[in-house]
Amino acid sequence: MDRPQRKITRWPWIAATALLACAAAIWAILPDGRAARVERIAACAMPATLPKVEYLADGRKAVRLRVLLWNVEGLPWPIRSGREPKLAAIADWIAKRRAAGLGPDILIMHKAFIPKASRIPVAAGFASIVPGPALDARRRLPAAKAPAGYPGGAHWWKGERVGKWLDGGLYVATDLPVETASSEAFAADSCAGYDCLSNKGAELLSIRLPEAPEPFYLFNTHRNSREPAKVGITRAEASHVMQTRENDACLTAV
Repeated sequence: MDRPQRKITRWPWIAATALLACAAAIWAILPDGRAARVERIAACAMPATLPKVEYLADGRKAVRLRVLLWNVEGLPWPIRSGREPKLAAIADWIAKRRAAGLGPDILIMHKAFIPKASRIPVAAGFASIVPGPALDARRRLPAAKAPAGYPGGAHWWKGERVGKWLDGGLYVATDLPVETASSEAFAADSCAGYDCLSNKGAELLSIRLPEAPEPFYLFNTHRNSREPAKVGITRAEASHVMQTRENDACLTAV
């Protein structure tokens, strides 16, 4: 018995092709998470750039440090646009302060995801520029335990479990001698919402002060946001708690 001829519809194939083309186009315009990364550690310090040692009346020595922490909001398009002029103004302001002898001895930056942001300390002429976790860095220490139901609440359309597109956006810049530097990313599932698209974490530096008997440690981190993550506050705060515990583990491991 002859079977009736079936008409093969083409629209599913057309729709699938259109979706693939759309995905490819979006992927092509996404920011390059490696393009912004700047890293250099000076082999030696220039004495003229170091803060002066003060001799107190009781015989002790002291060093006054200027520390500037700046969330520069160097976010890429399409998350944010039009930041380049403001980032250039930040770089110019810091450079002028340093030229006048009033600039920070230590610059700490958050959200320096794009080249215009990460090159702020380059324009300012810092000897050492130390970034946090790279795009492909993975956590080496144990991850914090997630609360019940947290892993199952992840949604890819909120930026979760689709991989990292940006590095940690962390930087420390200084003319002081950097003895050691390390970074640790948060665990892959310790984030919430769109914050999961960046490889957030922490960095730890040991820095030598003039005439100090021991180095001091500097810890830089930027944890999950609340409202900007675009998930419920309960989920965002749960992520914040897990990342705090993972930072505690970093400091305990020193």
